[in-house]
Amino acid sequence: MITFETTDKKEDLQEILNLQKANLKKNLSKEDAEKDGFVTVDHDWESLIGLTNIEPHAVAKDNGKVVGYVLAMTKKSRFDIPLIAPMFNEFKRIPFRGKTIADFNYMVVGQTCVHKDYRGQGLIEGLFQHYKTSFSEHYEFSITEIASSNIRSLKAHQKWAMKSYIPIPTHQAVIGMWYYNPKLKEARMPVILHEELADKWLTKLEGDKDQKFIEELIQEYPQEELEAHTVSKLRGKDYMGNVPGISDPVKYGGWCFNPIIS
Repeated sequence: MITFETTDKKEDLQEILNLQKANLKKNLSKEDAEKDGFVTVDHDWESLIGLTNIEPHAVAKDNGKVVGYVLAMTKKSRFDIPLIAPMFNEFKRIPFRGKTIADFNYMVVGQTCVHKDYRGQGLIEGLFQHYKTSFSEHYEFSITEIASSNIRSLKAHQKWAMKSYIPIPTHQAVIGMWYYNPKLKEARMPVILHEELADKWLTKLEGDKDQKFIEELIQEYPQEELEAHTVSKLRGKDYMGNVPGISDPVKYGGWCFNPIIS
């Protein structure tokens, strides 16, 4: 039976390291790495303990044995692993919600791995859901870095609604983000903008809010250019956001977006 939990137990940490070693790119053939995916960062005991002393890690277990994990990492560890230092440097310049990513209280998915005998069984989804549930009350979002050549890993992460954010050219990787909203208790209608307008929309206005400025960012969208998408229920009936009708397609009478100024 597969179970999910967070752990800082030494015996679990050792099993994490064992699973990591078996899936390091340097320990796999080129064919296996391309087919099954791989992990890149090689932690030793001290570096893993360093992460664990800040936050525990999410693991999937089968009858008590670790068969998958998601390492938890925060900005406090940004200087501890040289291989991913370029990622943290990027956070200082990537604009997000009127600031840079570095200005927020975020989590980093330090590494994700599932035992080869358990792949394709939903463990990735279960691990990410447990990870989100464990940390979303204290952190605003999570970020992960994936080697652009790790096709299997990219596909696995995208299944869990990862939004590719920006490539790191010198590091051959992409950054993905998940947004946490622990206070969400009902379905919400998003503001829909062209991509080139998003940065302006998120810019903090000085002084009185400018009604005219905001209205200029909002445009009508022809009905035929829009697609309706259903939203899957979250795991477990008690998860926030599971409200009646959340999985039903929504049709709106018109697509005119009026800002609410408060």
